[in-house]
Amino acid sequence: MNGVEIQGLAALKAQLQAIAAAATKADAAAAAERIREAAAQNAGSISSRLGGAIVSERQADGSYAVGPDKDHWWGMYLEFGTKQHDNEVRNKLVLASSGQVYGRRVSHPGSTGHPWLLPAFEAAKDDAVEAVRAEVDDATQSAASAKSGGPLPSRGGGKA
Repeated sequence: MNGVEIQGLAALKAQLQAIAAAATKADAAAAAERIREAAAQNAGSISSRLGGAIVSERQADGSYAVGPDKDHWWGMYLEFGTKQHDNEVRNKLVLASSGQVYGRRVSHPGSTGHPWLLPAFEAAKDDAVEAVRAEVDDATQSAASAKSGGPLPSRGGGKA
């Protein structure tokens, strides 16, 4: 190998992986919360019941899912809309709502979507990426300071 030997590469790799893992875990939760807050606000402008039911849940793979809780599954119908469909009675004799009786089967015309989740994601994603970037920078600075006794020089041409 031309007589050049790099020492400490394995330790550096391990430190960088530890920094990335810590920063990613913390900021994935923060990013999901930012998206959840924006989604709850958007959903609340469509349905107050839905606005209070938006959750962020950590998945087994470490990612986060943001959406309505299990009791408010119908929120996704508001997001995407529905196509024309038939509703049929299952446990009652007839379908009725607010005193209006419809019968055993109703042909629903469908509904237009009122997106609340995708706009929240679009609005919050840049902030989430910047939060992760800042956390990685902070963790890198801390690790470098601890190892060398002083901070790294700040990056040029970008945000510090």
